Amino acid sequence: MSQIDFAALGGAKKHSQINYEADRTAPDTDYLTALGKHGVDIVYVLTGERSGTAFGLAQKVHERYADVIAFSQQVASRTEAALAAIPDEDYVPVPVHSALLAAGDGCDNAGDDVVDHLAFRRDWLRRIGVSLTAAALARAKGDSMSPSIHDGDMLLIDTAQDDAPFKVREPADTRPAMIYALRDDLGARVKRIERIAPGRIMLLSDNPAFAPEVKSDGDVTILGRVVWWGHTNRE
Repeated sequence: MSQIDFAALGGAKKHSQINYEADRTAPDTDYLTALGKHGVDIVYVLTGERSGTAFGLAQKVHERYADVIAFSQQVASRTEAALAAIPDEDYVPVPVHSALLAAGDGCDNAGDDVVDHLAFRRDWLRRIGVSLTAAALARAKGDSMSPSIHDGDMLLIDTAQDDAPFKVREPADTRPAMIYALRDDLGARVKRIERIAPGRIMLLSDNPAFAPEVKSDGDVTILGRVVWWGHTNRE
């Protein structure tokens, strides 16, 4: 068959067929599947050895990538062994609460049950200054703290830090205020808190679409400072 006619069997053009035969590009699965429907020995196309069965194709692919498979198995085995060698006492289970912390208008949580636990290294918690008994986890809901905190992010809260410190900022101090979990008349929320005067605080969002809010101490209960959050990229 001519290159034009053979390429047409796979739904390709002559220049693609030329590139395939010259090993400049590799054919895709659509091309190979189409050839197979016309009786072409795909195993021969891929490996140069004739085999008319699907098992033969699988066997050839397995042989070609046997070293890769073996290496992957070795890595998995070594990883499992390394994890097994870590003593359980090196980790502490941190409770995951069912309550949601709104990065927006507030969440009205009917309950706040512990629904799960996640393991964190004890030495890491100590290094960031979180007491083992004060650590708690909850999820954020909403986008008022985006791009820092995304909808669905898991937040690690230090419940021992239940008060926002007051400090006079220098003009050159552009650091953002710390992030806290809190409860007010809108429900459970997560915001940056800046104490602007004795008895007065400002709730700040990272999303510019949400305006700052000024509240009195009596209107807000600080649940703890958010010291870490985990984000899953959903793009």
